[in-house]
Amino acid sequence: MKKDVGEAAMSDQTVIEPENDGEDNKQEKLFTQAEVDALISKTADKIEKTIGERYEKMFASKIESVKEEAIQLAKMTEEEQQTARMKAWEERLSKQEAELKKERLTAQVRGILAEQKLPMALTDSLVMLGDAEKAKEKAEQLAKEYKETLNEAIKAQFRSEPPKAGTASLDNQVNPFAKEANEKRKLRSDLPNPWGNI
Repeated sequence: MKKDVGEAAMSDQTVIEPENDGEDNKQEKLFTQAEVDALISKTADKIEKTIGERYEKMFASKIESVKEEAIQLAKMTEEEQQTARMKAWEERLSKQEAELKKERLTAQVRGILAEQKLPMALTDSLVMLGDAEKAKEKAEQLAKEYKETLNEAIKAQFRSEPPKAGTASLDNQVNPFAKEANEKRKLRSDLPNPWGNI
């Protein structure tokens, strides 16, 4: 964006030039300062409106609950107000404790799954059990069943029928080792026994 200060001050116009890629046949587009201000204002209004709507939707229910609580507190006596505040505080505290407990349990379950070499995708399912000991038992059971199933699948994959006795043949060929052994026996039987008949 280039701006000629002298011309802009005199004519109150801003010159916006497109980047020149060696082609001089493109036209320049001129905007007055008022037009630029109007575009910026219009864009800012759109953004503000969008953000406002989003926050309004997000906090509408919270605002209503706070209003209702304020109305209820205004109708109560001092003692009832203290009791209500204490009850609300206890609810928030118990909610925070539950969240903390869930985070701790999630960390424990992740450790158990890593120890058992199981996928982390099982974390949420085991956390739903609500107890680390139960989760550990289930993880161990899953690991055991997984290994058994895997071993059975591997055995089935590599299982073959053992050869039956006497069925080994070389397709009507003579075993060269047997042939050689027979020839040596024959040669030995043709030789005279030096010791005689013992």
